[in-house]
Parts: sequence; structure tokens; C-alpha cells
Amino acid sequence: KNYPNNLKIAANLIDDIFEYYDFNKLNQSYIEKLIDILVDLSKNSKANIRQSATYGLGIFIKLSDINIIYPKYSQNILLSLKSSYDLFFKNKNMSEDLMKREDGLALDNITAALGKAIAFKNLDDQNYINLWIENLPIKYDETEMEENHNILCQYILKNNTSNKFSQEHLNKIIKIFHFHPFFGNFN
Repeated sequence: KNYPNNLKIAANLIDDIFEYYDFNKLNQSYIEKLIDILVDLSKNSKANIRQSATYGLGIFIKLSDINIIYPKYSQNILLSLKSSYDLFFKNKNMSEDLMKREDGLALDNITAALGKAIAFKNLDDQNYINLWIENLPIKYDETEMEENHNILCQYILKNNTSNKFSQEHLNKIIKIFHFHPFFGNFN
């Protein structure tokens, strides 16, 4: 049955398969079924289920074979991450405490998964890059914080002479470096 705890357990199990098993050697039909489950769960109304599902999608993005496996699922995964953002922003009127408790970790995992697509799969779609920058910094999930902020630094270094950064994004990036605890306060 679709009880929330069962769905979260299912997402966590798939996360573990992607994180601790060499899933690149699995039969393609198994991988497709696992991805389909995570994509569906990433659109769930419960934040803790979205968190688990988007974490698994991020692990898949990071560890999947870029030439064989990832391209087959990339569009579907990216669209599901976008949908997950939309679910978060429907609840934008929540208090900060409620947002942290219910959606903060989910939002961080969506953002981290998108950052992994940019870093590990060379995602160069400006719409997704803008979406990623707009939702940084990672605020609550300390396990995703360091990696994604390293991804931001590498992205800046790689694109420092390009016109990929709007003035608004440059201002946001400066604020992240200036105020975020991961980078420290440079006053």
C-alpha cells in the first residue's frame, strides 16, 4: 500500500542500491524501474518522501555511467527535479521553522541533485543552471552542503570569463560566500 512510511522506505532502499551497489552493471530494465519509482516519489506531496527520492536521483546522477546509462534518463530526471521545486514553492508561505522541518532538507536535496548534474554530467542548460544558483546555498543538509558548494566554486572557476552569470546571480554568489557558514564570515 502507499503508506508514507512504506514509500520513504522504498526510496531509501533504492538510494542505498545506487549509493552502495555498482548499479551500472544492472539490467537496464531494472534501472529504468528504479528511476521511474524515484521520479514518481520526487513529486510526492510529503517532503520527507521527496527528500529521499531526490537524494537517490542525485546519487544516480553522480555515479551513473555518463556515456551509457545517464543520457537515457537525464531528461526525465531533470523534469522531475523541476517539478519537485514547484512543489516546494507552493508552500512558500510557511514559517521558517515549518519550512526547515518539512521542506528544507527536501529543497536541499533537489538543489544538490541539480548541482551534481552540472558538475558530474556537464549539464549546460542555462535554465537549470539558473534554477540551481537561485536555490543555493544548501542550508540544512550538511552532508550535501560541502560537495555542492565545492561544485559552485568549480563552476565559477570554469566559467569565470563567460557571460553565464547575471548581475543578480553574481550578487547572490557573493552573498553565499560572504554569509554562509560553510564559507565563513569574511568581515
